[in-house]
This record gives sequence, structure tokens and C-alpha cells, in this order.
Amino acid sequence: MTQKVRNLKGGIIQKTDDDGSWYQFSTSIWLLIGGLILFNIGCFVNPGLIDGMFRMLDVRLWPWWYFPMLVLFIAFAVRWSFIYRNWKNYDDLDMEAARRFTRMAVTMIVIMAIFVLMNITNRLLYFYYHLSDWLLQGIFSWVAILTLVMILAVIFVVIYVTKEWLVTFWKD
Repeated sequence: MTQKVRNLKGGIIQKTDDDGSWYQFSTSIWLLIGGLILFNIGCFVNPGLIDGMFRMLDVRLWPWWYFPMLVLFIAFAVRWSFIYRNWKNYDDLDMEAARRFTRMAVTMIVIMAIFVLMNITNRLLYFYYHLSDWLLQGIFSWVAILTLVMILAVIFVVIYVTKEWLVTFWKD
């Protein structure tokens, strides 16, 4: 015997499934939940932070180097969709190439996200000024050395993951 399942308004749901959920939210309940979430965000989050997030959506204010990053991200997303769609048809070599491509793409996207976050918080200029003072004027600072080491580490990691993917991609 199946029980009568009712929604929050008290109406009986016609299609009953013993394994299904016993509740069903209407559109007004989902709007209420969404409104409560937005209300809590508005009460407890700094309004300047919310304004800054919406300001980031204005592409006119983006630096020029955001656009190549966006194109690269879209290219990775397209390639990931092809990998996901054809995953069942891959042999071992294709699977290894797909895994290495994913490692390379995720690494590069994380690095791009770090650069964007550093630009938003003005930390990129902080590191740039110390490095330019050291290289152009000879003013020594440990921050400049740290910046140079981080740049070299990022370059090494990107070259390594790209090389690993290319070696697997061009393997017979």
C-alpha cells in the first residue's frame, strides 16, 4: 500500500514513488529560500565586497591580460567536454593523454586564478614594485627574491606539465 504524498500546500501528488522523497517544494518555497539566503548575505557581508564582485563583471574594466586567460579557459572547457563525451571510447594511451591534459589545464587555471585574485587585491603591484626596484635600481629586498623564486617556480611547473602532456600526446 502506498501512502498519499502531500506537498507543502496540502495537495496530493499523483505520481507516488516509494523510493522518492516525501516532500515537494513549490516555486514559492524555493523563492522564499532564495530570498532568505540573499537576505543573510546582505546582512553579514561587507557591501563593498559585493559591489566589487559585480564590478568585476564589467569587461570594460578588465586589464588586457584577462582576455587571453578567458580564451584559454574556454579552450580548456571545450577540450574537457570532448574528453568527457568520448571517455568510454579511449584506449589506455588516450586516457593517459586526457589525464595529463587535465592536470595541465587545472594547474594553469589555478595559476590564472591566483594571478586574478592577486590583481584584485593589488598584491600583484606590491610584488611588481619590489622586483622592479631590485632589477632596475639595485635596491635589495627579500620580497623581490621571493617574487623571483615564485615566478621561476610557476614557469617551471607550467613547462613541466605542458611537456608531460605533449610527450604523451605525440607518443605513437
